[in-house]
Amino acid sequence: MKHLRILHTNFLHRWGGQSNRIFLLCKGLRERGHFVMLAAPRDSELIQRAKKADIPVFADVGFKRGFHPLSMLSDARKLKQVVTRYQIQIIHTHGSQDSWASALAFRRRVSEFPIRIRTRHNLFPIRDHIFNRWLYGRFFNHIICISEQIRKDCRAKPYINAENLSVIHSAIAPEKLRSVSEDEKTQLRQTLGIKDELVIGTVARLRPEKGLDVLLRAMQTVVKKIKSAKLLIVGEGSMRDALVNETRRLSLTDKVIFAGFLHDTTPALDVMDIFVMPSLSEGLGTALMEAAARGLPIIASQVGGILDIIEHNVSGILVKPNDPDSLAQAILTLAANRELARSLGATAQKLAIQSFSVERLVKDTEALYLSLLERISHSQ
Repeated sequence: MKHLRILHTNFLHRWGGQSNRIFLLCKGLRERGHFVMLAAPRDSELIQRAKKADIPVFADVGFKRGFHPLSMLSDARKLKQVVTRYQIQIIHTHGSQDSWASALAFRRRVSEFPIRIRTRHNLFPIRDHIFNRWLYGRFFNHIICISEQIRKDCRAKPYINAENLSVIHSAIAPEKLRSVSEDEKTQLRQTLGIKDELVIGTVARLRPEKGLDVLLRAMQTVVKKIKSAKLLIVGEGSMRDALVNETRRLSLTDKVIFAGFLHDTTPALDVMDIFVMPSLSEGLGTALMEAAARGLPIIASQVGGILDIIEHNVSGILVKPNDPDSLAQAILTLAANRELARSLGATAQKLAIQSFSVERLVKDTEALYLSLLERISHSQ
């Protein structure tokens, strides 16, 4: 098999589903003999984890959010130097800032190297200005979508060639399938102050599109019916202060635990009785896949890539987004019917382990790389 030389880029500083996918992909491609380098901001969590995994990194980039032309030009110049120095054949971008820096660096025809690939991780709309028309319509050789809904949205753009779109789902890290001892769970319960209570939980970045304020309003109803119910929120983000204030306003302070960012969320998932993803928009939902892999009964919003993971009343319960009453009713239903909860969790676990393996993510991406390399080599 031909060994490839690949550069992945990412602008995010915090950890999340996007960074997790990139990390698993880079690690898996290296294990298959390819040269893989990662370019991301120096203080990003992804860079720190990549270093520990002995993945080569280039951290002298800013990929700043917003319009910073001098910084972007500097990033473009540095990316060009990296590609030349390491003889990169494929540059694979994952966000807006790193994509634009790459576009400035490699303003070439699609029949020339390096091959340019973009993964779309979210459902944020692509604005139809002239620059995006060029970027998505002419610059990228291929666009990977992490869910069918993202591909559908891309296909609706007349300047994006449907033949240049494919769906490759994200994966569940192998360590998310590990056994968690009773001592480990007991210790975490003690740390978080959880006793013999019904634990409704979620893992998410604390951002507006995650719908956590909707979950808080649903909990108002739940705690009136189930006095022992508690909500465990794992994650950090820009909305933390607002959510804490909303918890106080709803008189839920003693019912909600903000656990913050955890490097390993597996023990936290195992102390939950019900997992909830109340997103208003979701590209796919890595935390949802991981909850499914732990066999948790799941309630999630009927939006975006969630539909690629959960089938209503088969592997979970789907509710309308931004509907706290429906969300509360679904929680109460699972709390009252433990056999239904067990059945949904078992089905979700089986499907998640079958469908979202790291091996599949790596092999499908590798196959795409090789097909693009062959196509462009033949066109020259």
